[in-house]
Amino acid sequence: MLIEHKIVDKHKSKADIKKAVEDTMKKCKKNIENELDKTVPITLMKENESLASYNRKRIAEYYTTPPASKKKKMSHSPNFDGVQWDKEEVLQYLREVETKDEKVVWSTVAQEHGIEGHNKGQILKEFAAKNGINTAKISACTITKHTRKAKKKFPGGKVSIPVPPTTEAITSAWKKMVDSGELMLGVPCSPYTITSYKNDKGRITVENKKIEGRKIPLHDVRSKLLEKQETYMHLYSDSKIEGMGIDELQSAIKVFRPHFDATVSMEELKAMLKTAQRTRTLAFWHDHATILGHGYILMTVHVIYDAAVFMQDKAHNIQTIVEEPYIYLFALNSSTIEDQAGLIADRVECLSGLNDPLIASNGVPVHDVIRFFVGDHPAQQFEGGTQVGGIYKCGACGCKDKLMDDQAHSLNCKTRSLTDLHALAIGGKLGKVPCKVKPLYVPDLLVNDIRKELTARKVAVDTTQPRDVLQKTLQEILQANFQVYFHLALKLNVLNISRSAYPEKKRKQLNYVQQ
Repeated sequence: MLIEHKIVDKHKSKADIKKAVEDTMKKCKKNIENELDKTVPITLMKENESLASYNRKRIAEYYTTPPASKKKKMSHSPNFDGVQWDKEEVLQYLREVETKDEKVVWSTVAQEHGIEGHNKGQILKEFAAKNGINTAKISACTITKHTRKAKKKFPGGKVSIPVPPTTEAITSAWKKMVDSGELMLGVPCSPYTITSYKNDKGRITVENKKIEGRKIPLHDVRSKLLEKQETYMHLYSDSKIEGMGIDELQSAIKVFRPHFDATVSMEELKAMLKTAQRTRTLAFWHDHATILGHGYILMTVHVIYDAAVFMQDKAHNIQTIVEEPYIYLFALNSSTIEDQAGLIADRVECLSGLNDPLIASNGVPVHDVIRFFVGDHPAQQFEGGTQVGGIYKCGACGCKDKLMDDQAHSLNCKTRSLTDLHALAIGGKLGKVPCKVKPLYVPDLLVNDIRKELTARKVAVDTTQPRDVLQKTLQEILQANFQVYFHLALKLNVLNISRSAYPEKKRKQLNYVQQ
């Protein structure tokens, strides 16, 4: 072995050399097991594997399977021919118990029938087994004996191989991570009631279970992202920026803004650099999945790479590190508009805290703004408050599906930000009233409501026109913005999402559209 060659000393005996090799192997084994104790709990959280499955693989790979015992089973019972208690009475009692499908405690039955000895229950059980009684069926307590397996060893048979931690050690490590704040479980959100029906011997019982999702507050997510990304951020201090000359300032600004007005004053350049370096851009993503017949929603947050905020290093892909998503919310939630709208209150609570800047380790404040939502079309349309599906496929520009092949028309459609959609929704009367029960769709409105909405939007209304004509007129004004299901009376700048924009999907590529 390599270890043995390193330790060979001509002045040592073979026994000393062998002991030194074993000591070195034990130290290596200990170091490997310490490293496994650190990495396995984290790795297991990322893999789709249960603790039971992990434990089965661990035992199969790192422990030996003992061979079946060839020894004759020992009996500690006396010769039943010379016992003093009534054997026929005991057998009759045990057969009645077996017929009635009852359970017995062997020591108690033995004492009732005059069987003596400290192992009287074992004596009675062996007597019953020899006389054809199914002892496993009538035993009140069944004890499964587990054969202890030995760890596999290195060649030589002295030192065992390193073994991953047990499931108890893994759960203990998870608990320590939660207590220390390294692993955040978040706070309860989005309570959901599941109704199940059970057949209890012909009677149908109804059981209601309340299940809550988990949300990591956005402030905590931002703090974790800053802690992870601070190494790759510029974050010049006030003193450093104040000490920079005009050439240094212009060089630093040209990294993220190649063309700018060079005639601006020094103070404006310093303010521009501070704002650019200390403002991160956030993006949300969410999607639905079905797990065991129930719908779940997963929502993540990630930072958009910006050359003004983050460094550029060809040796390391900093953009990949920076834009790694972080779990924000996970809850039992179907893909219906009503269920998704139930999460709005929890999300608004976090959005209102974006005004509070984070403080980096060097004392520099870091601000975060939400600019994008990236996701598939139904999720994108929900975020913008537009119709999910229908003839207006694109929530960003409101282009009809029949005209999407017309390149001239598609390119001339103006992309709308969330501020534009908000102004369009509250331009009438209905958009200023929050709908807390279900979404409000134009096709569901009564003819009088459509007339009032058109009048509020300063559209001339002919009372003789039928409902279909009025509905078509309102739909052409709103385009895809058919539904109003959140509190539109709130101003977007209060929620810190006034600068949010749609990502536009074209030719199966995601292009960010800033407004």
